[in-house]
Amino acid sequence: RCARVAARVCRRGGPGWLAFGGRPGLARVGGGLRHWVSRTVGASFILGVATASLAVLAATIGMAARTPWLVVTALIPLTLGVMFYAFVVSRFDVRQLLTGHGDHWVVGGALAISALACGKVTQATHALSLLGAAHGALSAVTLVLWVAAMCWLPVLMVGDLISRRTPYATPRWSTLVPLGMYATCHFPSGADTAVAAISRLAFPRTWLGAAAQSHEASSNG
Repeated sequence: RCARVAARVCRRGGPGWLAFGGRPGLARVGGGLRHWVSRTVGASFILGVATASLAVLAATIGMAARTPWLVVTALIPLTLGVMFYAFVVSRFDVRQLLTGHGDHWVVGGALAISALACGKVTQATHALSLLGAAHGALSAVTLVLWVAAMCWLPVLMVGDLISRRTPYATPRWSTLVPLGMYATCHFPSGADTAVAAISRLAFPRTWLGAAAQSHEASSNG
């Protein structure tokens, strides 16, 4: 019964919820452009993160509300999010991997949320029988984005191990969000690509993110 009520609310108010939830994302895109610098840092990737988040929101609401146009519309922020990532990473100051204070982890987390967005769109198009043969292409793109995100993970970890940073800095909270992105992207990526190993990593990564947040909270306290 609760599921039926939720679906009814999404069906009637889906566009409204998308507009309400999309406002912060659009604000972050605008803020990122206003404070743009030539050599980007980790925080610059919020341009792609905010855009990909809109794709996650549109696909999730569109699937729950059984609204095909909303699911198809999610392809726009998904594509823009990936393009924004390519634009930012081409200008990324790689020295941030050693000198960044935490926000440099968004270089990998941004790809993880792109994988999450692509996975959500793939699930939604499959549930509503949309796009036909393009569904297979979306699954392939999801896997590519997931693999690319995972490739950043050891680089980020090694960079943190070999660099000397202060015990605590406020931007270190920016590391927690990418860890959450990494954990979350495993669920749709594993389901869409039928790669069992990806799905098996989902829950351990979730607990790892929760442990990191607890540790950061205790360090800040």
